[in-house]
Amino acid sequence: MEVKAFVGYQLEKSVPTSPEDSFVRSEVAYFDEGKEKEFHLVYLDYFHTKIETFSPYIEDPIFNIGEKGVFFKDIASLAALVSNPELKQQKRVYVHDLEDFEALFEQTDWEKVQKLTMTISQKTPKLKSES
Repeated sequence: MEVKAFVGYQLEKSVPTSPEDSFVRSEVAYFDEGKEKEFHLVYLDYFHTKIETFSPYIEDPIFNIGEKGVFFKDIASLAALVSNPELKQQKRVYVHDLEDFEALFEQTDWEKVQKLTMTISQKTPKLKSES
């Protein structure tokens, strides 16, 4: 698997009564077996308040690359995919339960994810979420 790009962002309401702005979408684009694929992780924004329960991080930004902050939402899909290779069979995962969300990251090697993030960011001029 070769990761091409990653990004995370807060969803915006499409209609005034929509709860969409309570959710975050984290995306990763990658090549696997010669095919370009994307994986989307959609989850409740509330989970960011519990970041220390499923990661070694305490708050956003979780680390910096140069002077740019990297937020958990930027790498959530990447971390989930690296830790759970079976997710390559899916295009999208929606998580609304904190325990299920925590389970996605139980086996995560956060140091590996951070190094991968830095490597990818050096290949591209800037993170998509900064544009």
